[in-house]
Amino acid sequence: MISKKEKLRVLWPFLMFLMLGVVAYYFGPYRIKHQKCLRFGTEIVSLSGKVNKKVFHDSGQSAKNGRLLPPFGQFPLEKSDTYWVLHLTSGVCAQDEGDYWSTMEDIKDIQLAFFEDSDNNKYRHLLEKGNVTVKGMLDRNMVGHQYMSVVLHVEEIAATPN
Repeated sequence: MISKKEKLRVLWPFLMFLMLGVVAYYFGPYRIKHQKCLRFGTEIVSLSGKVNKKVFHDSGQSAKNGRLLPPFGQFPLEKSDTYWVLHLTSGVCAQDEGDYWSTMEDIKDIQLAFFEDSDNNKYRHLLEKGNVTVKGMLDRNMVGHQYMSVVLHVEEIAATPN
């Protein structure tokens, strides 16, 4: 028969480990900051900042025969790509639904993706002019022509009054 003292000696490390996990979950770094993170792919967000063009091209590591090689696992590019980037005045955080460990913090630059080519022309007058508010859904970099860590699928862009 095992005594109570022996049971406690065996269970004590497990109980401490469990208690430490609970404390880390509820009072961890993401919760201490009290910053409500935006959600990837589940909610429409409105973010304000300036929209500029950015050219994405070969980093100079391996341009051969005029072809540009993108990041690992993506198809080579024939030319450089130009995309719109929203530069936020202050950083935001974003995470997958319910997954605190997937949090990306202090996001200040977001690549804009349009559903239709005509949207690019529709909002061209707001490019590099002043502050705008962009409404859409956030996503992580998932495909070859998404060069930044975070992409915003644009639903609407409006000029922000000064």
